[in-house]
Amino acid sequence: MREQYPVEHGSIASRLFAVNQKLAALVDSLLPQDCLFCLQPGVDSLALCAACQLQLPRPSCACPHCAMPMPVAEVCGQCQQKPPPFDRAIAAYHYGYPLDWLVQRMKFSHRRDIGRTLALLMQRSLSDRLGVVDAIVPVPLHATRQRQRKFNQAELLAKPLRAIAKAPVMPLLRRSANTPAQSTLPKDERGRNVRNAFEVVANVPKRLTIVDDVMTSGATVAECTKQLKKAGAQWVEVWTLARA
Repeated sequence: MREQYPVEHGSIASRLFAVNQKLAALVDSLLPQDCLFCLQPGVDSLALCAACQLQLPRPSCACPHCAMPMPVAEVCGQCQQKPPPFDRAIAAYHYGYPLDWLVQRMKFSHRRDIGRTLALLMQRSLSDRLGVVDAIVPVPLHATRQRQRKFNQAELLAKPLRAIAKAPVMPLLRRSANTPAQSTLPKDERGRNVRNAFEVVANVPKRLTIVDDVMTSGATVAECTKQLKKAGAQWVEVWTLARA
């Protein structure tokens, strides 16, 4: 797999770098891929072998409102006391090893190729659980962070969902504040960190789903939901790759 290296944004070198990365991505998608963990041949168009796919942490039951892993499929205590603003949430996996390693490598090592494998895993896991929506809305990154990362992982995950959800991916939100990463903050500070950090930039359909990579406290998708409902959305679901 190919690692990416930072170059000065806007330069000729950066444009050539972008072209090379797209060509590399095309080559990677056409050639057989080795497993990201054990280097055995990948299967089912994934960079994971069958044995390592079985190690991914799939939750057996979850809260139907916030997707928190539960012993039984019932509304968790937190949602009973204070329901989140979104109407439903589903997660493909629990955020545990080895999936957490893949997510961190994707985001912090600029590994778009890992993102493609995770997107296919998410699509296949959620294919029989998706609701009926008018549009899929990836959680946006601030422009500064997206330039650093070279891509938005939520967009990578959202694209394969178009076919099974039969709905377009629509960038209805813009991240207007370059806030600290949620993962660096205590849980009780995450809501304040993203408050008013998003704004709606287009007309909003009635039924939407927000897509993100990992849902931990739920503060980010909750803030996105509030802004979308203020703009006219009547039903907002959340689909995530993993739930912590």
